[in-house]
Amino acid sequence: EALNITGGTLVAGGELTVGSFSQTNGVLSGSADVTVTDSFSWTNGSQTGSGTTILGAEATGTMTSGQSRLEGGRGFTNNGELTQSGSGYFYVVGGSNSTLTNGNGATWNLTMSNGQTFAFTDSSSTLNFVNAGTLAKINASGIVYYGTSSGTVNFSSSGTITVSGGTF
Repeated sequence: EALNITGGTLVAGGELTVGSFSQTNGVLSGSADVTVTDSFSWTNGSQTGSGTTILGAEATGTMTSGQSRLEGGRGFTNNGELTQSGSGYFYVVGGSNSTLTNGNGATWNLTMSNGQTFAFTDSSSTLNFVNAGTLAKINASGIVYYGTSSGTVNFSSSGTITVSGGTF
C-alpha cells in the first residue's frame, strides 16, 4: 500500500503500516504510529500529534527540500536508511517536545551543503535527538548544524558518528 499526502489533513486514529510514504505538503496528524516498510519521501508539510512516524529496518527514505515540521510532540524514528540532502530539515515548533531517533543498526546520512540545518527549533520547543545507529555527514565540505531560536536541543549518542569532510 502507498500513502501520499499532497494537501489536507490525514488523521491516523489507529496504527498504520504502509509500504511507501510520500508527503509533499499537508498534515499527518493523530496519536497513532505510522510505520513505513519500503520507501519514504518527505519534502514539506507537517506531522502532528503524539504518534511517531517510523521507518522500518528495511526502509529507505529521503528528505530533499523544504521544511518538515514536527508539532504536538510527534516523533520520528529511523530504523532503516534515511538521507537528508539539499535544504531538507526537521523543524520542531509550537511548544512541541519531539524526539528524532536513529535506531540501533540504522543509518542517517547528512548530505546537505554548506550552512544547511539538520534540525531547528522555535523558542517554545524542545528537540531531542537520540542516535543508537550511524549518523554520517558524508559530503566533502560544508557545515551541517543543529539550529535553535532559543528553544532547547538535546543530543545523545550511543552509536557511531562519522564526518568524512567539512564540519558537523
